[in-house]
Amino acid sequence: MSIDRSSPLMSAYFFGVAPGRPSGHFLHDERYRHPDPDPETPWGKGDNLEGVMPLAWGRTDFYAGQQPEGTFRFLRRDGWTLATAWDRSADRRGGCCAIFAFDRDLSDAEAVRLAKELFPAVFDRIEHHLGRRIAVAPAACPCCRRPL
Repeated sequence: MSIDRSSPLMSAYFFGVAPGRPSGHFLHDERYRHPDPDPETPWGKGDNLEGVMPLAWGRTDFYAGQQPEGTFRFLRRDGWTLATAWDRSADRRGGCCAIFAFDRDLSDAEAVRLAKELFPAVFDRIEHHLGRRIAVAPAACPCCRRPL
């Protein structure tokens, strides 16, 4: 299911290393430009989204392999959805991440599908780095893990 991108009701952002850059985690709009003004999210200013990674993943130690790439975790608050993943496809250092932010309440699958659709160069880079496609798992019951 694709959401109408022309709707003025939804904004989408990518926080991470822009395609073609070797490093530097910044907030980008769909054209990989820095939004001005920096949007306010329920987690603070957009350029500070990196601070949500412990909320989504807990405290991690990248030296112990606790930052697995290619898996998304999600945060939702006040009508916003964040899809967060560890990402060393451009910058190889631990702690590097990719965060896709939407000012709409989305399911996990919708968030990943929209991120792939709106930021294809980022997904191409991540999947090439991983050597595999990132699958969108169907939503599952948090108790028994059966598909909903």
